[in-house]
Parts: sequence; C-alpha cells; structure tokens
Amino acid sequence: MISGLTSLEAKKRLEQFGPNIIEAKRRTPLIIQFLGQFKDVLVLILIAASVFAYFAGENIDAIIIIIIVFINASIGFLQ
Repeated sequence: MISGLTSLEAKKRLEQFGPNIIEAKRRTPLIIQFLGQFKDVLVLILIAASVFAYFAGENIDAIIIIIIVFINASIGFLQ
C-alpha cells in the first residue's frame, strides 16, 4: 500500500526545495510583440527605402514596400 511521504520528509523537502508553486511570468503585451517585429536591421532598411521612395516621388513603390513590411511583421507576429 502506497501512503506517500511522511510529515517529516515533506517538511524536509519543503525546506530544501521550497513550496510547489509555479510562478507566473509577466506576459509581454501583444502590441509590444508586434512592434518588436520592426527591430530587424533589414526591416529598418526597407522602411528607410520606402521613405526615400516617397520623397523621390515614387509613391506606389513606397506603398508597396510598406505593405510588404507589414505583411512580414504580421507573419512573424503570428508565428
């Protein structure tokens, strides 16, 4: 018959290992996780290229680059 730990053994393990409690980690807010997708150097280069294209009069190119950057960020966020 299995009866488990004795009170003495349970007290000894409690002192040695602490209580059997899982500490909850703080979750990063979703918006911060999404914005974290824009920290990559290549993404920043693409954003700079889109700004440059916009000021160079290539509005369509700038919009396409920004759309691609957001699609990339969305895919990375969902993964």
